[in-house]
Amino acid sequence: MALYKQDFAICPWCNGESGCRVDHLYNDHWGGFGPWACKECRRHFRGKVNAPGEVTVERDKDATFTSRQMVLLKIEGKACPVYFVMDHPRYHHNGKVESDEERQGSTQFFFEEHSCPTNWLDECVAVIDDGDCDPHGFLEFVRAVDVPDDFDTDNDANWITLFPEAFPADKSIDGELTPAMLQKP
Repeated sequence: MALYKQDFAICPWCNGESGCRVDHLYNDHWGGFGPWACKECRRHFRGKVNAPGEVTVERDKDATFTSRQMVLLKIEGKACPVYFVMDHPRYHHNGKVESDEERQGSTQFFFEEHSCPTNWLDECVAVIDDGDCDPHGFLEFVRAVDVPDDFDTDNDANWITLFPEAFPADKSIDGELTPAMLQKP
């Protein structure tokens, strides 16, 4: 049996596995990374690759969690767009709360340029785009929407309310047409 190893950063706040892989940084990214958010405690940390298998991390006290948001991403499929909804924490940095316009821009930057998709597609172990094993920006940012902490992700009707642009005009939920919810935001 062949095995492979993946290295994950350990959060310096809660000492839990953050879910943020660092082994993809060994080949060409010696130096600093972050701030990255721990998937357990939602606090931020920064790190440095000293050598393959040797990473130091430190707490980032400037980034703070403010609220919860859903983010709509898309990629053009064979016949129509394929949409992904990401449950993504909204943070503010250095005590500054962004306007909605600023937030749309910073969230777009996060998903299209700043972050590795394998950090937020939990079940995905690799994304390969034209031979690039670490592509950034392969999904197009559509928009982000704040939601309450108790937002029900299991209720399909919530998705058409939040992101009507992801549904064709004749889409029904549980057999019921929802034209009133299909107005473009």
